[in-house]
Amino acid sequence: MDRMRRPAHAAAIGAISAAAIASAAPAPAHHWTGDRHALDSAGTADGVPIGTASFSPGRVGPAFAFDGAGIVNLGHGPGDFGTGDCTIDFWILGDVAGPLQAVLSNRQACDYGWFWDIRGRRELVLVVDSDPTPAMQAWATGGPALGGGWRKVTFRRSGSTLSAFTDGRRVRDVAIDPLLDVSSPAPLILAGGPCVGRDGTRRLVGRVDELRLYATALTDDEIRRLACPVDQDGDGLATVEDLQTFLAWFREGSADFDGDGRCDVLDLLAYLGAFRSGCP
Repeated sequence: MDRMRRPAHAAAIGAISAAAIASAAPAPAHHWTGDRHALDSAGTADGVPIGTASFSPGRVGPAFAFDGAGIVNLGHGPGDFGTGDCTIDFWILGDVAGPLQAVLSNRQACDYGWFWDIRGRRELVLVVDSDPTPAMQAWATGGPALGGGWRKVTFRRSGSTLSAFTDGRRVRDVAIDPLLDVSSPAPLILAGGPCVGRDGTRRLVGRVDELRLYATALTDDEIRRLACPVDQDGDGLATVEDLQTFLAWFREGSADFDGDGRCDVLDLLAYLGAFRSGCP
């Protein structure tokens, strides 16, 4: 299958303007759009949906959809950032009720080790570990992410600081050991992990859209622009290309902008209202 960031109908809408290209964030090392496939549009780490993992209308075209009985195996390698800077960025829509939910993990076992792991209830928590004891473990908790519609979640490692962002706003900084190594022999799993069924954790019930991994620490401004609610192409701007792309997905029935589980006229009205406001 051709590794396009978008299907042919959206790619043919037109080239991004020179201004948009100039303002875009660095290219991700990996990018899983969830556009009815689990292909890595930026790298070669194609995912494999397992169980009941499927696709449904999302924030930007279709999204990965999970009912608590499915995962996407993203393979070995993605997320093995070692001791280097990195950024993890995605849209999520989930149910705040119920137990702890697994979102994204390269954890080998539900124990100490070398890994990073994102789980949560109302707020998502990134745990990073690099030792078979608690000595090298650190936690960064973001703002509200599950419940209340689509939320943009970003975690960033920059030197000795681990930061959490919600909807483009930095909400937490945590000091970490700069030698903390998060490379793992385990595959990266979306909507699951080894703690499912072990410590009260369940698989994710919800949707994930536009999962990006960067092998660099994005700036606060780049993260803010990636959280622009109407941006469809990841350049951090509200342009006519974004409007045309949204309309193409809307005509296909694949746009759930308001997160109510349906693609209907309310999504169109919500998008147009947000588009008039532009990007923050």
